[in-house]
Parts: sequence; structure tokens; C-alpha cells
Amino acid sequence: MKHLLTLILALVISFNANANANTDLTNFNNSYDELLKQYVKNDSVKENTKLALVDYKKLKSDKILLKTSNLIKKVKVSTLSKNDQLAFWINAYNFYTIELIANNYPVKSIKDLGSFFNSVWDKHKFEVEGKQYSLNNIEHSIIRPVFKEPRTHFALVCASISCPDLLNEAYKGEILDKQLDMQTKKFLNNDTKGVIVKSGMVKVSKLFRWYKQDFYDKNPLVFIQDYKNINYIHGYLPYNWNLNSLND
Repeated sequence: MKHLLTLILALVISFNANANANTDLTNFNNSYDELLKQYVKNDSVKENTKLALVDYKKLKSDKILLKTSNLIKKVKVSTLSKNDQLAFWINAYNFYTIELIANNYPVKSIKDLGSFFNSVWDKHKFEVEGKQYSLNNIEHSIIRPVFKEPRTHFALVCASISCPDLLNEAYKGEILDKQLDMQTKKFLNNDTKGVIVKSGMVKVSKLFRWYKQDFYDKNPLVFIQDYKNINYIHGYLPYNWNLNSLND
């Protein structure tokens, strides 16, 4: 009888912990959703590039920024399902990038927030489940090696014109596959920074050079061919690190 009561108690505690974890995740996702819908402007053009722009100037003084920052710190990512974990880490990378830019706005490029000896992606630390992570930690120590999902390269946004666009909603585990596929298609069909075909020459984003090893046996062409009818990659497009800001 004693063992049965102990087992029941353990199950109740586990159930409550999972319920709390899901509530914390939902609260963060809802707040982040609201932020994105209010401050991300899709179908914009800047410096001859089609992209989504962010109104960092107005966001900087909106209480939703601090609210979302407080909520993300409450999420127990280690207790989530694998899909929810990946969705969370993508959101964490993107939100903390947005927060970093907004808190330091105005700035011309995210690179300006680093230094010669310490890049912006290593210099700044952000809290997840009580631990401190740099943006490089999140991308290169967690997202890439743990989840091995090449489509995340079109979901992670480094606040620059040539980066993939921010999705105007939080990534969520239950629809993550659909969201990643949508973002991948959108980026590859962007003929100003994803894939450009001109005079028979095909040039693609430098993401495919920098992260070549992440795509189908180190073959970005095969990956792209799942989405576009091209037969060769002739070169890579210049990468514009200027800020994806609505106000500059």
C-alpha cells in the first residue's frame, strides 16, 4: 500500500510539473506572438531587398518587450517534447536577438554590438532555464548538433537584411514542420536574397556556403532542388549585414 501511494504521489507531481511547463511555454508563446504581430512588417523592401522589417524604435518603449523577456525565462525547456524544444530554441534565438537590438537601438548593424575580439554572437548572454547562453551557444551547441534540421537556417534571424525573414508568429512544436517548410520555401523563392537566376547563372545565399555541411551530405544543391528547379550553383550572393529595421 505504501509503495502504491508513493507511486501515485510521484505521478501527481510529474503531471503537475508537466502542466506547469506547458503553461509557461504557452504564456511565452502568446506574448511573443503578440510582439511579432505588432512589430514585424512583412512584404517590405529595403536596399533593393524583399524582406520583413521590425519596428525596433517603437518596440523599445513597449512593455511587451520586458513582459516577453520575463516569460521566456520561466520556460523549463528540458521538460518539453523534442518538437517543442526545437521550436522554443528557435524562438529564444530570435527573441533575444530582437531584444538585444531594441535595447541598443538605434544601431546600424547587429555586428556593431560586438567587438574586434568578441563578436556579438559570443559577447552577450541570455537566460534559459536558469543558465546563460550566447546566441552562438544556442545555434551551434544546441540547435545544429542536437536537432540536425537544415530548415532551421531559414528560421533563425540575425536581424540583418540578407537574413531569412522573421515569421510573424512564434514557432510551435505541433505545427513546426509546416512552419519550417513555409519559411524555407519563402526564403528560396526570394529572388533578392535567397536564390537568384539571371542570364542562366544561379547565385544563392551565403548561408549555403557557411553551413554547407548541414545540407544533405554537404550538398546544398540537392537540398535546394527539393524546392526549386535548378541544376547548378554558380556562386553566392553578397551578404548585407545592415539592420532589418523599419525606421532607418
